[in-house]
Amino acid sequence: MKAYWKTFIIYIPVALLISGLLIGCGGKDKPPVPEVWTDALVHAALKARNPEYTGKAAFRIEDGKVIGMELSGANVTDLSSLAGMGIRGLDLRGSGIDDISGLKGLPLKELYLDDTKVADLEPLRGMKLKKLYLNNTEVSDLSPLEGMGLTMLNLLG
Repeated sequence: MKAYWKTFIIYIPVALLISGLLIGCGGKDKPPVPEVWTDALVHAALKARNPEYTGKAAFRIEDGKVIGMELSGANVTDLSSLAGMGIRGLDLRGSGIDDISGLKGLPLKELYLDDTKVADLEPLRGMKLKKLYLNNTEVSDLSPLEGMGLTMLNLLG
């Protein structure tokens, strides 16, 4: 009987997060944010907003915050589930992403958008990015990057 309760207690936070995301707790633009992120919670958050999510996200968690994430091949198209994770480095290369509005407000320092369908950088306005990679994208207007203080900008193709 003890093993049952131990398993039950482990999955309660995951179940609460999934149910909150699915029924809209916090609204579409403000999903509920756990105080401490775990592997299971990150996967659950991505899956809740991206039914086709493959589970192939790679990420690094420090002090309960997801500080780095790589989503190439993960089949993620809705980035709103990243809110509140504390991500400083995000790799979306070759992911098929075309809308980065879900990144607004993240404390990103590095962003890799190479080989995506991204055209609009407006959600990045006001961020404190240091490195931005835009090779082979559909970006034509760089004005949202004004005053950002980038130390590296790659923009080929």
